[in-house]
Amino acid sequence: MKYIFVIIGLILVCFLSYYEGFGRAVKHINVDKKYIYKTFKSENVYKRIKKFYKNILHKWDFVPRMKFDDKKLIIKEEYFDNVLTKSNKPFDYVKQLTYIDNTIKNAGLFHNDYRVKGPGHFFLKNGKIYLIDYDGLSKKEHLPRNDIQKIIKQL
Repeated sequence: MKYIFVIIGLILVCFLSYYEGFGRAVKHINVDKKYIYKTFKSENVYKRIKKFYKNILHKWDFVPRMKFDDKKLIIKEEYFDNVLTKSNKPFDYVKQLTYIDNTIKNAGLFHNDYRVKGPGHFFLKNGKIYLIDYDGLSKKEHLPRNDIQKIIKQL
């Protein structure tokens, strides 16, 4: 049992190292059982996410709840440690992913970073899919990772 906790710890360290190493906007990540704390490098990106959250994201049921610390540029976000994969996808995953994509696009926005592989941006809680990581949210489609059909095929 002790070895299982060591392995889980190593996986989490690798995940966070990967996440921190490739995140252009995030300087530091801290995770506990309920929340992920993201400290941002750029005040502009932090403010953009906060503005999107206050104006629209908070209304969507697939967005984790967020709180903002303007002094430290930290976003505290609900954390779900169950990443969406082929083996755990809910029976209605196509419907849920299509709903998420349509909701974002109907608002005139693009997520621009849909991913299911290392680290994924779709998480599960009680059979419901949540989308995280909104630094790529934009009014312009500028990345090839904005195709929900590719995500559906990967699952």
